[in-house]
Amino acid sequence: MNESGWTRSDTLEKLRHARETNGVSTKLYYAYRFWELSEEEQATYFTNGIGRELSEKYSEEFVINRMMFYHKNFFLDKAEGFIGRKWLSTVNMNWEQFNKIFSEEKKIIYKPQADFGGEGVKVFNCDNKETLRKAYSEIEKLPFGVIESFVNQHPDMQQFSKKSVNTLRIVTIRTNNPEKGIETGKIHFIYGAMRMGSDDSYTDNLSSGGLMALIDIDTGILTTPGTDYSNRICYSHPITGAKIKGFHVPFFKEAKQIIIDFSEKYDIEGYYGWDIAITENGAILIEGNNAPGMELLQLPYVLEKKGMKHILDPYL
Repeated sequence: MNESGWTRSDTLEKLRHARETNGVSTKLYYAYRFWELSEEEQATYFTNGIGRELSEKYSEEFVINRMMFYHKNFFLDKAEGFIGRKWLSTVNMNWEQFNKIFSEEKKIIYKPQADFGGEGVKVFNCDNKETLRKAYSEIEKLPFGVIESFVNQHPDMQQFSKKSVNTLRIVTIRTNNPEKGIETGKIHFIYGAMRMGSDDSYTDNLSSGGLMALIDIDTGILTTPGTDYSNRICYSHPITGAKIKGFHVPFFKEAKQIIIDFSEKYDIEGYYGWDIAITENGAILIEGNNAPGMELLQLPYVLEKKGMKHILDPYL
């Protein structure tokens, strides 16, 4: 903590106190620059503790929903018709079914069953029989997971990173219980963000070095510059030069509708984050998340020292 001037013991005590009073993790303590804030200011930030409170209030009782979002194969099976791509579980897979499903794909992606932040994700080029067979042999050695055809994103989205699929994270709450204190039976769109790969990575996650910008949940327009865990501010993408703030996400209305349709089909209640990709033909569902992450809403305002907990207050 060179910027604070604290000793190591001072730092550990500050981290412990902030965790106990505001539920902030060590990672977000640094990302939010909490050492610059008073306790009153810290209490206005959207922290891990607030995220847990929302999950406990809206999602805790829905074990099946949470299991579906945790197990990728279960989710992809349920989401058939919403995902717009081919997929296969690696459990008991064989060459014949693998070849039948992916023989016409030029690129496929492997995702471990319980990946976090894109960790363990691998992309394989398979534009001929030899490379497809090689990909199969390598995937056989990997932990249990799923294989999917690689998403070809909309050209407007690709301008922010040609290698990664630049996805939307849209966070929602839905409940049928009037005792929760909000309107029942409808999707409440809380906030949304667009994530962008920033280097040579196939993933757009912040934990993999990516950028993010907030989306106006009504219009689909990016309302902030790009930022990351180091509080870097990017008005244009550092690699491609594409302007970030003011960009209009294609098919944003359709992206919200796919969440509504999927939630209504399975009567899904809870507090979740939805990852959406935008292709030339529209929005497709990538996955759902039990722990949507609070940093996407808070990070763009760290340097302004502006807490964003007030956005969640009506739902707490």
